[in-house]
Amino acid sequence: MSYFVFRMKNDSELKSRVLYAILSQNPSYAVKEYKEEPDPADNNYHIISVTAFEKGPYRLIRKILAEFIKNNEITCLNGPSSDLLQ
Repeated sequence: MSYFVFRMKNDSELKSRVLYAILSQNPSYAVKEYKEEPDPADNNYHIISVTAFEKGPYRLIRKILAEFIKNNEITCLNGPSSDLLQ
């Protein structure tokens, strides 16, 4: 199981793209839990936490999240962003 926490701007288009990317069915991982809450420090952002079971060595969910981080669309809160590609 892997646990990811990230912060993203309260933007409905961005939120739709991120959620579609990580919650769409994929044979290499399964999302077990998804949680969203407003950022207590700034109401313009949301904190998203995802628990996923990664099947096999591909770690596709990490690559998906890393792409959003690389484009400065989300910020990883539970460790260095570079850890997502390991």
